[in-house]
Amino acid sequence: MRAKAAKIARSVLDSQYFTEIETPLLFKSTPEGAKEFLVPTRKKGFFYALPQSPQQYKQLLMASGFKGYYQIAKCFRDEDLRADRQPEFTQIDLEMSFGKAEDVQHVVEELVTSIWSGVRNLPLYRVEGDSELVELKPGDKFPKLNYADALSKYGIDKPDLRSSLTFADVSSFFEGSMNSDFSVTEACVLKGALKYKKLPSQLFAANEYKVRKPYIFKITDENALNNWLEKFPLKLKSDLDVKALNTKLNLSVGDVVAVSDRSGLPYENPTPLGRFRQLAIQGFPNEWKRRISY
Repeated sequence: MRAKAAKIARSVLDSQYFTEIETPLLFKSTPEGAKEFLVPTRKKGFFYALPQSPQQYKQLLMASGFKGYYQIAKCFRDEDLRADRQPEFTQIDLEMSFGKAEDVQHVVEELVTSIWSGVRNLPLYRVEGDSELVELKPGDKFPKLNYADALSKYGIDKPDLRSSLTFADVSSFFEGSMNSDFSVTEACVLKGALKYKKLPSQLFAANEYKVRKPYIFKITDENALNNWLEKFPLKLKSDLDVKALNTKLNLSVGDVVAVSDRSGLPYENPTPLGRFRQLAIQGFPNEWKRRISY
């Protein structure tokens, strides 16, 4: 499968202005985002480092006059295993001189489309409306989500859009804010989550959140539905009541609601609710998925 993906990537990039260049695996230590794997030499006290990426080589190539470079590159990072991290991996590494954002987007779109259809023979989708995924047709441009919208709607700059979970700004319902640095109060509702007898413990664990754990409420019955704000630090505005807020959130018995704050121009990544959304998707992998429209 990897060989097939590499073959498709080469055909796409060779057809444009990219030149495939193989860069060395043994180089001097140039720390990046992780620790390096070191390779000792015969000379005592001297060693090479395996590359985390061909970063310096490709920058030298661009400075020396190449218009575009690419490589099916082996990379090594000495770091803990995570869902998107491993010590050794292969990446399509590319660089272009004087490229505009549109140039980069065009190349990446063509690469992803060609590899995805050529290797897996599966379609790509875009989000439409609140809860649907619509197939991208040949020639369609990838949908774009700017940084501010991603952070305000989903609380992270790389949201999983297969889930329909999003946030509602409820600042207008409350008097003031919990912190002057975080003026926006927002909520996320997990519809029907309480049908599961056991909820994921990490959803409620303070150490799963970077700085501020959201206020999380289980709406177990009508009493909880009408009084869940009693333990929330902000007061409703005098002309509003909890029923109006429940209507805004479409909140009902059996739901879980999380409320937190963020800055008007979000910079935390993820925000507290963004992390809550991540944990909810992990804990309930089959819930709140967008429908595929055929």
